[in-house]
Amino acid sequence: MLLACVLFAGILLAAAAPATARTLTIARFDAEVTVNADGTLDVSERIDARFAGTWNGIYRTIPIEYKTPQGFDYTLLLDVVSVTDGDYAALRYETSRERHYLKLKIYVPGATDATRTVNITYKVHNGVKFFEDHDELYWNITGDEWPVSIEQASAKIQLPAGAGGLRAVAYTGAFGARAQDADVTVEGNEVRLSMRRALAFHEGLTAVVGWDKGLVRQPSASENLWLFLRSNWPLVIPVLVWIVVLFFWLNYGRDPRMRPIAAQYAPPETLTPAEAGTLADNRADMRDITATIVDLAVRGYILIEEKETEILLGLMHGKEYALHQLKAPANWQDLRGHEVALMNALFTGRDVVELHELQNHFYESLPGIRTQIFEELMARHFLKVRPDALRMGMLAGAAVTGGLIFFVGSFLSRHLGMQMLPFVIAAVLSALPIAVLSFIMHERTVEGTRALESVLGFEDFLRRVEGDQLNRVVKTPQMFEKFLPFAMALGVERQWCKAFEGIFTQPPSWYQGPGYGPGFSTYYFANSLNGLTTRASSMMTSAPRSTGGSGFSGGGGFSGGGFGGGGGGGF
Repeated sequence: MLLACVLFAGILLAAAAPATARTLTIARFDAEVTVNADGTLDVSERIDARFAGTWNGIYRTIPIEYKTPQGFDYTLLLDVVSVTDGDYAALRYETSRERHYLKLKIYVPGATDATRTVNITYKVHNGVKFFEDHDELYWNITGDEWPVSIEQASAKIQLPAGAGGLRAVAYTGAFGARAQDADVTVEGNEVRLSMRRALAFHEGLTAVVGWDKGLVRQPSASENLWLFLRSNWPLVIPVLVWIVVLFFWLNYGRDPRMRPIAAQYAPPETLTPAEAGTLADNRADMRDITATIVDLAVRGYILIEEKETEILLGLMHGKEYALHQLKAPANWQDLRGHEVALMNALFTGRDVVELHELQNHFYESLPGIRTQIFEELMARHFLKVRPDALRMGMLAGAAVTGGLIFFVGSFLSRHLGMQMLPFVIAAVLSALPIAVLSFIMHERTVEGTRALESVLGFEDFLRRVEGDQLNRVVKTPQMFEKFLPFAMALGVERQWCKAFEGIFTQPPSWYQGPGYGPGFSTYYFANSLNGLTTRASSMMTSAPRSTGGSGFSGGGGFSGGGFGGGGGGGF
């Protein structure tokens, strides 16, 4: 038993020996940062790495994606110039993106039980900060993400000649620390920093250097805009989408040019009220369907009966409407497809139906009725495509576009450290024009546009019924009844009824109610029709509620601040 324990301990020690023998230490980290008059930075880093055991080289990670106080991206524009060894011979290296870092993987020959020097030189195009009263370099010299210690660290920061108001401070320690364990010397236009102690695991040296304005050229407003858009490039996507949408609408989304609208004293002979209303606004809505009910009543297919009902044990009164079928299906030969579909949906084998009986099931017939209206308009070449289908397709396209941008943003945010805010804004602003276009896209043909001119001319006549236009025509009960469904479909039934006040004094035969006898008023009749429309719309569109799912399902300065920084390690 004792022998087995000894053998097991020996195996563990043998396995642990290579791990403990393979270590990496940064013996020195010296940096030189030159601030150029054009605002760029030339950065040189000398890293003396002490390898114990066998290594392939080191890696250096430098953050290049930052978050602004407003939640946008600020991308540090950094170009690697060279990577050399202690004799300034070029070293092989690879660059990659790892979250918000630029990662340099540097191969170091002879990195076995030896100290090797790696020189990294790079240029930064936007590393200087500009304030109202001064300019500033806020630079994380060593980075505070090294998983190894740095025994000595120093930095020299060189400014253009003539620097005034030069001042500097150094922060040391882990991220967020405000310790100042470094010596800072300011001489002429040069600042030197030197650590008084070694930097432990995940500690770094950060310099803040400020000077009077005018020494370094400040970017212009256009350059700042370019830098902003380059860092937040998703915001360019909506601009491109708007351009595409505008091009599409200008070339394909507008109706043929309409001629001047002249008043029409009769509705277009080839259109039903529902078709006229749909052609006017590219929508087959409930107003068009209720207008069809009244039109069928005027033509003798339906009798509309208004009833008084008691509510709250007779304390209040309301209205209910019953529809009576007057003609059997065998006598529907003159009806259009949408009228037949409406009759079948209303009566379904019965002769009388009250509107409340349509609740929670008539809605299933609405898509078929609307489809019939659009298909009849398309069959007569008034429309190129169905506006409702086009609208739904474009709304779906808007949702897909916004969702795709958001999904890509989530991916890039996780893998490249980019901020989500530009992607969220881009998703909304890209989906918006497509959604708006879905409501203004018109697909009427030349024939449809000519028919629309007649509809709008007739609507103008109905809307101006109190002027000389109506006084020049003969007002008859037949005219009132025939034009009333069109007035309802076009939303001007109140004006039309008001024009016949005192002229049409008998209730129509197709509408019965307890309040309609001697002294019939078209004004109050308009109110009854409005009640019919409201009640029918409520009952015909109502759908049963879903029961839902299970209740258990869910429904100042500091060390590490500023630009630069990062860390590194060995491999």
